[in-house]
Amino acid sequence: VLFIESDFSLVTKLDTIVFVPALLAAMPLMIFRNRKPMVLYFLINLILFGLFNIYIGKVIDLSFRVRLDYFFDNLVAMVFVFLVSSTLFSIYHRVLKSLKKELMERRMAEKRLQESEYRLSAHLQNTPVGAISWDMDFRAVEWNPAAEKIFGYTKTEAYGKHASDLILPKDVVDQVDGIFKSLLSQTGGERSVNDNVTKSGKRILCDWFNTVIRDSEDRIIGVASLVNDITEAKKTQEIMVQTEKMLSVGGLAAGMAHEINNPLAGMIQNAQVIRNRLTQDLPANLEIAREFNISMEDLRKYM
Repeated sequence: VLFIESDFSLVTKLDTIVFVPALLAAMPLMIFRNRKPMVLYFLINLILFGLFNIYIGKVIDLSFRVRLDYFFDNLVAMVFVFLVSSTLFSIYHRVLKSLKKELMERRMAEKRLQESEYRLSAHLQNTPVGAISWDMDFRAVEWNPAAEKIFGYTKTEAYGKHASDLILPKDVVDQVDGIFKSLLSQTGGERSVNDNVTKSGKRILCDWFNTVIRDSEDRIIGVASLVNDITEAKKTQEIMVQTEKMLSVGGLAAGMAHEINNPLAGMIQNAQVIRNRLTQDLPANLEIAREFNISMEDLRKYM
């Protein structure tokens, strides 16, 4: 526009004309990865500005001082614009780098969280221990496959149901409600053993490990439970107790028999000695029998 201007009335406004468009035109250059496009842009502008000053010297009769002032005024403006643009470029890239770093850290944190959730989910899905989560109203919100196997209800069937409608016999509802309230008030209930009932109506004995669940603000939002069916283990334990009792009785009987057998052994031995003396025709026996005029045969018949 300045080159084709006939009366050069815009020459006096060149300071502003160079400053504002140059600043605005340099803004998009900040998206490049380095400063080369920006440097190139300002070099081109500088060359054009130099050519324009040469052109002015040829077509307008200006004093050397006026041309020099004009040149340095606009040169300072262009250098200022370059420095501002370069600074903005640095700020932009530092901010961009910071945002990228923050985004990368967030993605890594999300990835770690997802991996942690996946591992926890895989563990809960494959563990042989029943894992159940309850909300504040004692309704099921989590129900793993082991819990399905223990109680017979699928996760869909159990979700949102109150414990008393699922797995509690009527005679233990009050007891378990008390345990749940103790958990929420943190006065106990972490471990309990109580009767439960399956979907088929079978009564079983379960061992429960309970803990409260808290949110990020440390507020209690529910209860997590781990449960084992110990019905068969309890029966086995009772059988083992009975076996130990029988072993104890057997040991006592054996001891008594031993104590009885000791004197009996002496008695039997003496009886055997008497029998041998009376049933065998030993020389000493025959001699004594003749002395008393007794027949050994008659004596054996008598005995």
